[in-house]
Amino acid sequence: MEDGPNINRRKVLGNIAAAGSASLLGMTASVGATPEEASVDIDRLLESDRIQTLENEIPGLELRRDDARVVAGEQGVVIIPANYGTALTRPPGETDAVSFYFDEWVPGVDDDWVKGTEAQLRIADGETVLTRTATDTEAEAFLGSVGASEFDRADTTVAVQPESGKVTISHVDSDERRYDRIAAEPAQEPDGRGGRRRRRHGRGRAERASVQAATESDGLAAAKAGLEVTSRETEHFSESSQDISAQSSCDQDDVVFCIIELASCVPCGFASVTGPVFAACIMFVCLGYPAVPIATFLADIGCQSLISCGAEEAVDIAGDIIDEYGDEVPI
Repeated sequence: MEDGPNINRRKVLGNIAAAGSASLLGMTASVGATPEEASVDIDRLLESDRIQTLENEIPGLELRRDDARVVAGEQGVVIIPANYGTALTRPPGETDAVSFYFDEWVPGVDDDWVKGTEAQLRIADGETVLTRTATDTEAEAFLGSVGASEFDRADTTVAVQPESGKVTISHVDSDERRYDRIAAEPAQEPDGRGGRRRRRHGRGRAERASVQAATESDGLAAAKAGLEVTSRETEHFSESSQDISAQSSCDQDDVVFCIIELASCVPCGFASVTGPVFAACIMFVCLGYPAVPIATFLADIGCQSLISCGAEEAVDIAGDIIDEYGDEVPI
């Protein structure tokens, strides 16, 4: 969605005062619960193996304990802002996983992270997996390999797990109000030797540059060898009423499609998830919820598809999406 607004957490936080809809900005919204209010032992969570591993994997990571919030139902999603992005996990006892969504490239994280691409790092079951956006050359090859060359690249996210070669493609078609998801994996191992390459850390700048070039070549080798589609799904959204006099006539489809269409949030396109879960992820990772109220970011992204919504209804629907689907956001 490069041609539209490239919204991210920092941009939204920096534009709260300038958000563009007085009717929406007049609304109030929940900002989530503090860990204490949600009975989450934040100290125990921060001392857990998964968080300790995350801090070891990301040089210079600074998790902002005081800004942590718990949202989305009984199991809860714990959102912990940090200097390089956002960590999503669950309370102690609910999971051993944590996902970190980067909002900038960080040197020394992983040899497979090509500078200029966006990334997510997931730690679960003692394993650490990097997922990053494909380079332009890789993306072209991957799309061609799965028969999706017709997708508009500006509205398509192509993500790859360099170690396994698994690829996820997310595509939004504004004209047809359609959301496509494709998952694929190499027909053979990416390195052609039947084994995974080993992740390395702490390299110097010149050596990292050579590794990045090698990583891009590995991705292309996997694409040229052919991808096998493991799942392909298409989600259609109902047509939105554009009658400005028809207040309170929008539904969940309107709000979901507005968010996934207008708020470019590349890391949330890394997983093959449904539209509502995709929207919930975007609100957590790129629109700044709960630090930024729902009313503010809906105004900031300028949802044209919500023209038939009353301001209060739009906020309520977005809140319902968080409550109902937030705990399904990939962690």
